[in-house]
Amino acid sequence: MTRWGSDRSEQDIEAVCTCGRNDADDAGFSLGRALALCRASAAAACPGSGNGGIHVLTSARLGVMGFVGISADALVVAYRGSTVPGTTLSAFGWLGAIRDWLRVNLEPGLVPSLGGRVHRGFLMALDDTWAQVAALVLEHRAGRRLWLTGHSMGGAIAILAGQRFWDAGVSPAGVYTFGAPKVGDEAFSRNYRPPLFRVENRYDVVPFVPFSHRQIDGWDGSVKRLLAGAFSDDAYRSLGHCRWCAPDGGLIEPSQHDQGRRHLDLRSHAPQWLSDHGIGEYLGTLEAA
Repeated sequence: MTRWGSDRSEQDIEAVCTCGRNDADDAGFSLGRALALCRASAAAACPGSGNGGIHVLTSARLGVMGFVGISADALVVAYRGSTVPGTTLSAFGWLGAIRDWLRVNLEPGLVPSLGGRVHRGFLMALDDTWAQVAALVLEHRAGRRLWLTGHSMGGAIAILAGQRFWDAGVSPAGVYTFGAPKVGDEAFSRNYRPPLFRVENRYDVVPFVPFSHRQIDGWDGSVKRLLAGAFSDDAYRSLGHCRWCAPDGGLIEPSQHDQGRRHLDLRSHAPQWLSDHGIGEYLGTLEAA
């Protein structure tokens, strides 16, 4: 696992700014910046000792949650993903995974916040470290651009953090997520202001969660019963700009047709649902793009 608590930390953070200067597309998405922030997301689970401009974020409920990285020109807030035993996500073992899923992921009820209604568990996880994050960002933001990122659960928290900063008068330069689930309803999606780029692997199931009931209509009975509980809610909406890791390699901005076809493909590739979700898969895709 990448560790950012090293002598290269400031260079890694600075790359978030420099990588995107020459390769941003019309929507503002930068492949180089996406790769730099994906590396930050991968490092968020074990960010090192706090050297080289790295300030570790900790939660009494959930342990290490990520870090705030500070360089001459950039602030990077990176949140770790939840853990899943038996996959490339497993960094904390079974106890850590059970803790994350019971205390965050499986609290999907929508509560009023941030211009709409948002996922209760992700909002609670944001609140756990908000005082630490806000204090560091407010202290060091002069002359620096703010970037937020995260994988899986961490991406969901980063999305919420982006809007909370915006509401507080601090405008993020961008939010980049990797395999993030849905976090809020239509009103939240409509009122969301920071530039948001969602990178999603082809058969990663998490960005579809919570599913709408229409999406799982016609699926196999056992799979449908599994997803129809805590993993389905018609109120949730996707938001921001999506970049899809295409079947033939590279990244594309998918059309509605592409998204629909991807959803149909998902049904026949259940064994890849979690393997495609691993942060290592995202790093590999971006490095090869």
